[in-house]
Amino acid sequence: PVTFRFMSYLENNETSLSALSRWIALDPVLTCRILKLANSPSYGFSGQITTINLATVIIGLKALRELVWSISVMDQFIDQQKLVDQSELVNLWFHSNYSGIAARYLAEIAGYPQTGEAFVAGLLHDIGYQVIAQQYPELYSRVVEYSRIQRLPYRVAEKQLLGFGHNEVGAWLGEAWGFPEVMIEAISFHHAPEKREKGNLLVKIVYLADLLAHSLRKKRNPAINPAFEFSECEIMSLMKKYIPCNGHDLNYYQDHIRVEGEKLNEVLQDSTLMFINV
Repeated sequence: PVTFRFMSYLENNETSLSALSRWIALDPVLTCRILKLANSPSYGFSGQITTINLATVIIGLKALRELVWSISVMDQFIDQQKLVDQSELVNLWFHSNYSGIAARYLAEIAGYPQTGEAFVAGLLHDIGYQVIAQQYPELYSRVVEYSRIQRLPYRVAEKQLLGFGHNEVGAWLGEAWGFPEVMIEAISFHHAPEKREKGNLLVKIVYLADLLAHSLRKKRNPAINPAFEFSECEIMSLMKKYIPCNGHDLNYYQDHIRVEGEKLNEVLQDSTLMFINV
């Protein structure tokens, strides 16, 4: 709810920068993270930015939206870190973040008009994982272990052990929270875009973003996700099927989301800020 309220401020053309800054300043953790991002080497003003007004100007509204959404999703892990393996949850959060960045970029390429919506859909596509981890931590840990031992994708392991998937849980949560139908479909079908072949472009964008984020993670650490079953050729074939690729190879897309992800994650991966709840 706080995030949606903040977004309403950002989307309101009549909201002044000073009013927005005063709203941000009410949350010391959000203030800390925004100042840290503005003072990061990525923006070239290290150690010079001391006010939220100036930080907001430097970061820009688009990056600010993504930062707030990322923080909101990250904070959902606060209770779960006490229940299941924290490293697994952190990895899941980073995957969600890179998926959001990839979805926003692919939306720009595909001509999807709401690139911010694509970012949020990518960020939230695996929200069902979090529900399962929080409500049924023992089952979640069992599925993770079964997936690892059997070298199965998590979505296959959860179907075999639980009889339902995180996509279904995420879609149910989206309905309960009143998400737009287009976003609920993106969450529900992010592993099966063929079921919306002639409909929701956002489904295809999130599907590809998920693959790109997984492929980047495997590229950086091949042993971390042995069950990821898509080859480079298969991913590029799917990319060309769903969006215009302009002749670029997979490395091109991976490098783009890596660079963008590192800019945002620099402020979020600090363990002293990651699990602060206010």
